[in-house]
This record gives sequence, structure tokens and C-alpha cells, in this order.
Amino acid sequence: MTTVKIQCSCQGNYCCLDKTKCQCASQGGLCDYTVCQCSTCLNPLNVLQDYNYDLTLVANDPCMNNAMYKINDLLDYLYHEMIFPCCKEVAVLMSCVPGVVGCPNYTVCGRTYRYSWCTGMLCDEIIQPRNHCEACKVCRDSTYQHCKVKHNN
Repeated sequence: MTTVKIQCSCQGNYCCLDKTKCQCASQGGLCDYTVCQCSTCLNPLNVLQDYNYDLTLVANDPCMNNAMYKINDLLDYLYHEMIFPCCKEVAVLMSCVPGVVGCPNYTVCGRTYRYSWCTGMLCDEIIQPRNHCEACKVCRDSTYQHCKVKHNN
């Protein structure tokens, strides 16, 4: 992921969170602190980069991309505790996204999960895999198919 070579004119606390106002965010890019005017940048990609997330994995997760611009305080959201249904083990969401993650007790239960930003739940990759419909822009039951549009997990 590269920084978009444009300059946003964001000012205020939540501007970079709004894709309609922030040119960088509207193009799916990072705000460049050296040229952008945002003082308290809340562009989710900048927040994730500051915490060393792999932005390529983030870009390839349509569920995460649809939801992260709707969350006012992404960092606070990432610190929410998640309970793994298989073993009732607890982990912070920050360690569960993006992509597939094994239960903290994986050596015992062998379960893997993918977080649904739409439902706020960990989806078991075997029993009930996440089914994010790109047409609807929401997660549906794993057996649901909206149309012939390709569904990405």
C-alpha cells in the first residue's frame, strides 16, 4: 500500500474518517503527514499503519474496508475483547484481524476464525465461515448467496 499522491484539506477531529470529505480516504489511501493538513488524522489506514498492520491484507478484506470508515475510534474498537466460542479463550480484536486467526488455544481445539465487521462476531472457518456479500455490503449466513456476484470471505 502506498501513500496517495494527493493532499487532503481535512481539518478538525473526524474529517479523515469521512470518505466524502477526505480525498486520501476516498481513494483508499493513506494521508501523507508531510503534505496533508489534518491535525488529528483518523484515516483508518493511517491508524492501522501506525500499529504495523499489513495494509495489503487490510485492502483484501472487503468486510473490514466497508466497516472501518464507520467507526469513530478505530483504535478503541480494536482493543475490545473477543471470546472465542470454542474454548471461551479471550483475546483483543487487534490480534484477530485482518484475515484468519487461530484460537489462542489452537493446539487443543484446532479452530480458526475470521472476524465479521458487520456482525461483530468471530466466524468459525469450518462450521460457519464468514460470508461477506459484496453486492449487499453485509455479512450473511454462510449458505446465503445474494446473486451471481462473487462473494469474498
